[in-house]
Amino acid sequence: MLERLRIGEIVSVHGVKGALKVLPLTDNPIRFCSLAEVDVVPKRGNRNGLVDKNGTTYKVISATPAGNVVLLKLYGID
Repeated sequence: MLERLRIGEIVSVHGVKGALKVLPLTDNPIRFCSLAEVDVVPKRGNRNGLVDKNGTTYKVISATPAGNVVLLKLYGID
């Protein structure tokens, strides 16, 4: 069984082209730059770091560290 971990929390949007501001839950935000896809899961009361199987998988177009957030552009979110 493949377990998935929460790696960040969407805190806002950036600009008008669909980029998301993600607060990383990792000590090295550069890790976002090597992601091919991510699952976006609605926030729930699960605080143990594991995510539910529900959610939508998106391909990552780009990930750019910017201060304390990562600007994440996902295919299909405009």
